[in-house]
Amino acid sequence: MTVDIIPDENKAPILKSLKSLKRIFHNKNQITGLIQQLSKPLDIVKYKQFIKFSAILDKRRGQNLLDVAPHMINNLGRSLYYE
Repeated sequence: MTVDIIPDENKAPILKSLKSLKRIFHNKNQITGLIQQLSKPLDIVKYKQFIKFSAILDKRRGQNLLDVAPHMINNLGRSLYYE
């Protein structure tokens, strides 16, 4: 999965945690790489596709993305998911 479909506002607490871990983590390059990846902005086209496709799959499976991966949904995602 690519991280550029995680809404920016939902990445902020993850980035904060990673930056704290960087001080105590032995392999700082791994943490730095994760921070760089998560710092990429949201790709809105991919995000919309992901949400709409997930909604279709969830209906077939009887699942809900909000239950499984709430960090992937922002207000735009909610409105697209429930269209």
